[in-house]
Amino acid sequence: MILWNLTNIFIILSSFNFYVIFSCSSGDELSIISNPTFSLTFQPPAAWTYPLSNAEETLSFFPGQPMTQTSAQNIASIDMESAVLGAFKEIGLPPDGISVKATYIPPQYHDCYKNSAASTELQALKVGSTFQIFENGVITRTATIGGADLTFDICLAQSFAENSITLTYTDIIEQATIKIDNFSASKFTVKQLASIVTTKLVFGRGVKFLKEIVIS
Repeated sequence: MILWNLTNIFIILSSFNFYVIFSCSSGDELSIISNPTFSLTFQPPAAWTYPLSNAEETLSFFPGQPMTQTSAQNIASIDMESAVLGAFKEIGLPPDGISVKATYIPPQYHDCYKNSAASTELQALKVGSTFQIFENGVITRTATIGGADLTFDICLAQSFAENSITLTYTDIIEQATIKIDNFSASKFTVKQLASIVTTKLVFGRGVKFLKEIVIS
């Protein structure tokens, strides 16, 4: 009889503990977040970057890449801010009165030189120079040139190894923040917004996220 009572007490206590854990988790999701900031870590689409000033002569710009940092910043800011406003509408929250501000500094990225008609000094990248790799609409890596200069014809043919050129790659990691002011909601709702923003930027703007949006 004593054994039965102890067993039942254990079961009751265990059930209570699970309930508390679940309740705490649910309570955390219902906690209120005011004026949240979304921190993004990603690899950028070409439209969020800009090339060298000689890009038009060297043909070293990427498809869809604006020519100036200001243009790239405007595009990226509009994309991010529009994604937030779209997320509000998607979950049925009126965006009236809120303020959305994206902060991002577009990097200067470019391809190798590809124009045989460019001036002589702009027909090759020297050993030790860098250029970026464009894959599926996203700028993903920086390549550092070793072994020999990378001339326009090698760039066009992508025949690096055949011409004694070695490329050392470094993954690109960019960051941005989106601040939403004059807004308060449950943590659950803010996480919903962040998830929708991610989807809109991935499928609508070609951003490649490297990790989930961090909410603070």
